[in-house]
Amino acid sequence: MMSSRGFQGLFSAAQRYRDWVGVERLMVREPGLSHGFGWTERHVQCVWADSRYRPDVLTAETGESVTVLDPGRWNLEAGPDFLGATLLIEPGKRLVYGDIEVHVRARDWLHHGHRGDERYEQVVVHATWFPGVLPEKDLPAGTIQLSLEGNVGPSPVLLDTIDVTAYPFSVDTAIGSHAALFRRLDPDTLGALLDSAGEERLARKAEGVALAVSRSDPDQVLYEEVLGALGYKSNKAAFRLLARRVPLNRLREEADGDCVRAFALLSGVAGLLPEPTAMMDAETDTFLRACWARWWRMRERWDYAVMPTESWSRSGVRPQNYPERRMMAAAELFTRPRTLGAGLLSILRSQKTWPIRELQALFALRRDVPYWERHYTYGRRTTRPLALVGEGRCRTMVTNVAVPWLVAVVPGELVFDGPPPLPSEASNSVVRAVAHAVLGPDHSATLYRSTLRKQGLLQIFRDFL
Repeated sequence: MMSSRGFQGLFSAAQRYRDWVGVERLMVREPGLSHGFGWTERHVQCVWADSRYRPDVLTAETGESVTVLDPGRWNLEAGPDFLGATLLIEPGKRLVYGDIEVHVRARDWLHHGHRGDERYEQVVVHATWFPGVLPEKDLPAGTIQLSLEGNVGPSPVLLDTIDVTAYPFSVDTAIGSHAALFRRLDPDTLGALLDSAGEERLARKAEGVALAVSRSDPDQVLYEEVLGALGYKSNKAAFRLLARRVPLNRLREEADGDCVRAFALLSGVAGLLPEPTAMMDAETDTFLRACWARWWRMRERWDYAVMPTESWSRSGVRPQNYPERRMMAAAELFTRPRTLGAGLLSILRSQKTWPIRELQALFALRRDVPYWERHYTYGRRTTRPLALVGEGRCRTMVTNVAVPWLVAVVPGELVFDGPPPLPSEASNSVVRAVAHAVLGPDHSATLYRSTLRKQGLLQIFRDFL
């Protein structure tokens, strides 16, 4: 695996941001890049808090079974991360009540000065991302130690799917008084800092992908990344879980080039394939019957993997982004004769500069299933044709998926100087909120017009969690 510091030439300006962060002592958490971990303790707290990421039943380092009946109340003050949790420990069916402390690594308990701190005397679980065990003398008596990575899977890229803005804190609070350190910079210096922060974000993304690739097949990692991107904010976690329930090699084997068969498999395992009914219109009835003609032949082999319907969200999701439409897009992208990864590598190797437009075109779907051109969901028609993946989402996948994956998979082949010329992207709510907190309410949006600077604002947001 190559660390982000090894991507010299591509992200050389990232060091400027790291140096500035160090000099100004802006980090309120342990630097994410230590030992190849590009996320923060806040992300690990979200895993504990949210049952979509954390299984209800965990395995402690001792081998005991830990059922989380109540994860506790998120503590926004000093002290343990979660208060008043309820756990069932087996064997023995022992009920345990108390507080939860979450860290990236076990040794953080000592580094953060918790040993002997009376505020932590009621901690009953020390949950870390990486496996690790502290001596019993360093923890409150009877503290259960467990690794979240060991329970949810080895790929920390999962953490990048978490929308930390959905959890109990605000951007203004997170940035706090540190905003003054940004506002005292002149526009040119601040712009350069945002550029370097953007390079740092790209480097960290590539580092996370490189770590995942070191543990899994590169094409499977790309598949998980694409499905996560197709899921948008509301369904990222569910799409990543689907990508693991239906691995890429099994999807391609089952589909054998038939994108409707691939769709039937994905939507069947997702728990989102309804049976045809007499109430449906003729188009929907025909399409669903075609899907079920394929799914029923596979169903018995995949019953064990079917996800609960509740895994999926439509709350706040625009109809064109409904999960069934995105599953059709995934089915088309990953049943092409040549794998998506092979296509990305072929484009990269055929150019002497970053082939951003060509990469973007690879994500555009050329053979939309007619049914989904005219439907938001089953039986709900659109007033005009809709692409399964719009141009904006294609651009986003180039920045957040294709570029980091290529940097991670073939770093030795990247002979370009400087970061790639990222395709333009619209600002999202997080970018706007961070810009308001860092630049002030009267700032000019032209300062972060480029996608690289938007990435920089997102990196600043992450580093102040």
